[in-house]
Amino acid sequence: MYKALSRITDKLVSIKVFSLPTNFYHEEDLELLKTIEHPFIDKLIDVYVDNQQIWFVRDYSQLGSIADIMKITQAPLNEPEISCICYSTLYALDYIHTLNKVHKGVKLNNITVNSSGQIKLSDFGTFIVNTWA
Repeated sequence: MYKALSRITDKLVSIKVFSLPTNFYHEEDLELLKTIEHPFIDKLIDVYVDNQQIWFVRDYSQLGSIADIMKITQAPLNEPEISCICYSTLYALDYIHTLNKVHKGVKLNNITVNSSGQIKLSDFGTFIVNTWA
C-alpha cells in the first residue's frame, strides 16, 4: 500500500498494487467499481493495468482500518463505536446488494476511517465483487 498526492485533485490517495496472475479482474467489474458513489464506500478513483500488475487508486483514509485502530490503541471497541461501524457497513452492503453484487472480504481490515471519523467499506480490489446467479 502506498500513499500519494494526486496531481489532479491535490488530495491524498492510497494506491494498492497486485500482480495480475493471482488477481485477474474483468473490465466490466473494474468499470462498475469506479462508478460506485456512496457515503459509506471508499471511492475508487482509478485503475491502472499493465501486463503484470493492476494498480487501484482510491480515497485515502487517514485513520486507517478499524483493525489498525484497535491494534494501536490496544483497547476493545465500545458499544457506540461498534454500532456506528455496523450501521455504516450494513448500509454500504445494502447498496452493493441493490447492484446485484457482493463484497467477499468484509472484515475489520477492510473497514476504514477518514479524518472526519466517517466509516467506509473498502478494498474491493482484493475481493472483487461477483454477480449473483
